[in-house]
Parts: sequence; C-alpha cells; structure tokens
Amino acid sequence: MSESKLRELSAGIPAKRISLWTKTVFVTALVCVLLIAACSNQKGQDFLNATVLELTETDILAVCTDGSSGLAAGDMIRVSKNVVSADGVPELEAGDHIRVVYDSGHADPAGDPVEVEQVYAIYLLDEDGRVIAH
Repeated sequence: MSESKLRELSAGIPAKRISLWTKTVFVTALVCVLLIAACSNQKGQDFLNATVLELTETDILAVCTDGSSGLAAGDMIRVSKNVVSADGVPELEAGDHIRVVYDSGHADPAGDPVEVEQVYAIYLLDEDGRVIAH
C-alpha cells in the first residue's frame, strides 16, 4: 500500500484535501501576520497644540505651545491643510490656537520648521485650550 493511501485511510480525508486545507490555513495565517505587521510599523496618531503665525493656501506656519511626541514648546511647525477629516480645516487667522491631530510617523523633525504632513484633523481651541466644536 502506498504512503498516500495509508494517509487517506488513517485520516479519513483524501491526501489532496489535507494539502489544500494546510495551504489555506498557512495563507490565512500569513495574511494575518502581514496585516498586523503593517499596522504596527506606524507610529500612530498624536496631537499637538500650537499658535498660528501665518496661513497659505496649502499649509499653516505655527509655533508649538506644548511639548508632544518629541516636539518642544517653541518649535516652529509647518502643518499641511490637506486633512483626512471630512470637517476640513476651520476658518483660521494668525494668533488662533489650534490642535493638530497627525500621524507622528509622517512628521519630519529634522526640518526647520518641522514638517507635519499626514494630518488627520485641525481643531480651533478656546482660550482654555479646549476644542471648539465645528
């Protein structure tokens, strides 16, 4: 009796199905591992508070008012107005206090000013540092 025939008889499952089932489990496990690895490589969301100094069509020049994720109070930052949030960017003017929610993996701390490129949302803050609802 051949080895594959013995395997079929002992498991009650044809040898080709064992191979297909094993491949399916392996591929599923591999996909899960890759998804988890891809997500864990991101540094994630962070936020900072800042005071607006200057506005252009595409970005905001501001000064960080609190230390956050490696940025110190007083650091100059350039924040992209291209935000992920459906709310967009609130009406801003120089002197406004804002909170920037961003992907800390997409900030270039070597630049002067620091470039904050992947921005999830920008919120206007009141004088107590609380977010003002749109």
